[in-house]
Amino acid sequence: MQIEELAQGVSAGLGLTITGREPGKVTLEGRQAVVEITPFFGGWELNVQLPGEPVQQFFEEDLRYLISRVDARLKAWVRKQEELARRKQP
Repeated sequence: MQIEELAQGVSAGLGLTITGREPGKVTLEGRQAVVEITPFFGGWELNVQLPGEPVQQFFEEDLRYLISRVDARLKAWVRKQEELARRKQP
């Protein structure tokens, strides 16, 4: 699968918008995340950056499984933010 095809699938599956295309790199944004897809040793690497979190990396795998895993990470981050907000309330 080519990086552009992967970006289209990830965009559709996660509701992200493709915001940048450079040679060898596609950037997607949405759901408070920045996702970058780049080549990696003949395959690809997908990096997910959420505010205040370390970069989470995913490597060549089935698109449906990838979307499921990244979606779970994004949802977990939202739950964490909601829990932090609840703890700050008096």
